[in-house]
Amino acid sequence: MQSKSRLVEELTDFTLELLGDERRRALAISPPEGRAASNGVSGSLTRTSRGAITTAIREIVDPSPLKLTPELKIATVLIADIRGFTQLTASNRPTQIVALLNFFFTRMVELIYKYDGFVDKFMGDSVMAVFGLKNKRKPRRSSLDAVRCAAEMQHAMEEVNLFAARLGLDAVYIGVGLNCGEVVATTLGCESHGEYTVIGETVNVAARVEAHSLRGQVLLTAPLYSLVSRYVAVGEPADVFVKGQPRPLRIFELTSVELAADPDSVVEEPGSSRTLHIPRCDDRKSPRVPVHLPMQYWRIEGTTIAAQVGEGEILDLGYYGMRARTSEFLEPFSNIKFPFSLAMASPTDHDIYAKVLRTSKDRNDYISSLEFTAIPAHCERSLHSFIDRTLA
Repeated sequence: MQSKSRLVEELTDFTLELLGDERRRALAISPPEGRAASNGVSGSLTRTSRGAITTAIREIVDPSPLKLTPELKIATVLIADIRGFTQLTASNRPTQIVALLNFFFTRMVELIYKYDGFVDKFMGDSVMAVFGLKNKRKPRRSSLDAVRCAAEMQHAMEEVNLFAARLGLDAVYIGVGLNCGEVVATTLGCESHGEYTVIGETVNVAARVEAHSLRGQVLLTAPLYSLVSRYVAVGEPADVFVKGQPRPLRIFELTSVELAADPDSVVEEPGSSRTLHIPRCDDRKSPRVPVHLPMQYWRIEGTTIAAQVGEGEILDLGYYGMRARTSEFLEPFSNIKFPFSLAMASPTDHDIYAKVLRTSKDRNDYISSLEFTAIPAHCERSLHSFIDRTLA
């Protein structure tokens, strides 16, 4: 294989030959005094031109990633993350996990490209994409492209889970968060390695929103919703506090989006669009059975599990969540981990992860509604069986 340096030299020589040919043709039709003057500078022209030509060709053959000028752009950032992935990796073979991740990323990237997005990076079990960098579409259109992509991602998880079943793995689910605004598009790194990416508060907020999403959810920020509101249906807004934001952030849960509507068109043809509904990964409204079980739990901040143990009582159980009484206030959309044995259903403890949906004051205590975000399959089966037997 030809080395890059050798290729640069050959291309430089070839370019100088072409310039020489053009020069000789020009001299052939120029007056005699022009030829004499040109002959005097031909050697110096070749010497000075070679350095500039070599530099230009080297940038084409082996471009320096740090030569790209940072640009301020309006874009929509999408982050999709597999829920309960840590627990999945702890109980399965690495080869199974790698196969599942590769299949998952393949389907996600196909959808990102379908909607003219840019794959920014893979982060463990999550993918970050950016829409609107190519400046081919107006911000409203690229924002709608991102929302449509997120909706199709949730539908694609059915195919991902069919593949997971063939691998002998439990079903997996994703949460998706989106935000739009100003980003700085640039290349970060060094001369030997650089990556084109976007940075800024818009990206940070998108990550915070994604962290608040439950499995199967797509969450939009208020600025993004204002751009696409004509073409989507959402649930009731929720105000949440996120790290780095002095005021509550308003988010909306996407329930459906129009696929064929064109926000850049002045008039839309009747019946030109179809609605894509966000699939529910499970029916969150399940039977509830009253229980009175002591509970210990640990708060989760990002990827860190707090050392302090909290205590409370489980008041009722459903297939996908529970209500619990605690002495401390559990912030809505925060996460906890707790060992859950259910002696009547399972003889051993299992770590279960749950997200706080809402918390209300009850005399000197607090009552919180929580949804399970990661629960082992065998524990989930035992829980369902326990609830069914109790209701029978």
